Amino acid sequence: MCHCAMRCDFLLVVVLLSGCASEQLGRAEIADTVAFDVTTATAPSTPLDETMHPTRTIGGLQSNPGDEIGAIAGMVSLSAGRLVLIEEQRVRLFDSTGTERWRYGQPGAGPGDFRLLSAPCRFHGDTLVAMDVGNSRLAYIVAEAGVIATRPVARTRMRDGACSGQGDVLLTRQAQDSLSGAPLFEVWLYGGPTAAPRRIHATPGPVPGTVGAAALSVGFSDTLVFVGDPNRGEILLLTRGGAFHRLLQWSAPRIAVTDANIPELYGRAPRNATPEEAESYWAQVTAWPRTAHWPAFLDVAAASRGQFWLWPMTNAGHDSVIITVLSVEGKLLGRIAIPRSTSDRRLYLLALLAEGVAIVHTDGDGADRISIVPYPTLSR
Repeated sequence: MCHCAMRCDFLLVVVLLSGCASEQLGRAEIADTVAFDVTTATAPSTPLDETMHPTRTIGGLQSNPGDEIGAIAGMVSLSAGRLVLIEEQRVRLFDSTGTERWRYGQPGAGPGDFRLLSAPCRFHGDTLVAMDVGNSRLAYIVAEAGVIATRPVARTRMRDGACSGQGDVLLTRQAQDSLSGAPLFEVWLYGGPTAAPRRIHATPGPVPGTVGAAALSVGFSDTLVFVGDPNRGEILLLTRGGAFHRLLQWSAPRIAVTDANIPELYGRAPRNATPEEAESYWAQVTAWPRTAHWPAFLDVAAASRGQFWLWPMTNAGHDSVIITVLSVEGKLLGRIAIPRSTSDRRLYLLALLAEGVAIVHTDGDGADRISIVPYPTLSR
């Protein structure tokens, strides 16, 4: 999940669609259009941080440094109030009191080994799935048992929240059109370790490596699949069979990609680069192919109660990350303000769980903690 934001003065258009399966890459007939202009919204943003009545907190400084929270890949909630923390090379189970009950995994390529776990989600019951990126496989993991199965994957990337909880997994990949050779973004629906995957959506994408291009965000919202396409400025809602349900469409002005804003919005220069090396690096980046505009938004995730949380691209002039909350119908429900990380305090949103929002925060001792706080009541 991403942790940046864009100015919240924008216009959203909701397009209701019918007909035409998404695998055909066609446009469905527009049945209705409703515009939402949030520039006239007067309600203040609702603050959210780790102090907002957390139900539990895990982590912190430990006598054994190996017991402290390591490189965080994600968090998944299971039955009986249990939480699974996935680090890059191990899996840890915490009970409803925040006590660690089980720890599993180590670096490597063998059974039960991991190399860069990523994007964990609840597959079914107490089974979770995570991308074992370094080993090019999906790992199916049962709490307190370990890996029960793996399946190879190629050039795929799973996003946060990409499980249905009912035995389905969404994966995205970059591909090429078989006839024209043009680049595509594809969305595939996987089941169990041996079930054949199905492509449920494909859309034209920018050439890999293009400055200003962004990847798809995918996941489930109740019975629907959502595909957030920041390049087109769309959140597409599909049935699990791939049929169109609704399109939420961004229709405000986009930020142009320019030589001046590439250093701010593209990313960071190589770590520990000298001023001369940084200048040379940005000169190379500005010479690469680029899109006309930066992504409309940075990320989208599904929360409980049929909500989408939308991270825009930048928040110039704000001291908080401003997240916009929408309903699946496209109705503006409110905004949430999360404090920005500083040199003294690291803070970011880790996961939207059924029981609350998981927030990572680093206090004065430098150790990571994860607090679960209730979903905020939004100002309207």
